[in-house]
Amino acid sequence: MWTLLTLQPPGQPEVAPPTGAIFSMEMANGRAAVRADCNRCNGSASVAATTVTVGPTLACTRAFCSSAPFDDVFLRMLSGESRAFLEENYLSLHADRGILRFRR
Repeated sequence: MWTLLTLQPPGQPEVAPPTGAIFSMEMANGRAAVRADCNRCNGSASVAATTVTVGPTLACTRAFCSSAPFDDVFLRMLSGESRAFLEENYLSLHADRGILRFRR
């Protein structure tokens, strides 16, 4: 499982998830299981040599989380194809939507 450390929308500073909120992603067998604080999402996923694709759409529960709107920003940035950079226990996903940094 990959746990979100920070996200960085284009042209904005890097931001950590709100205290106490959990944002994570797990991929197996062509599927992604995502936690966006109090919501759970599932969808297709693929991993290639230098890219990771989640979705492009995810089926999510729609509870109002105390982390809003951070949860919506995270899901928008995660969905779609991203360039993947893996270094030991750290994964960075880069796209025009921004940068997501995870730790295993």
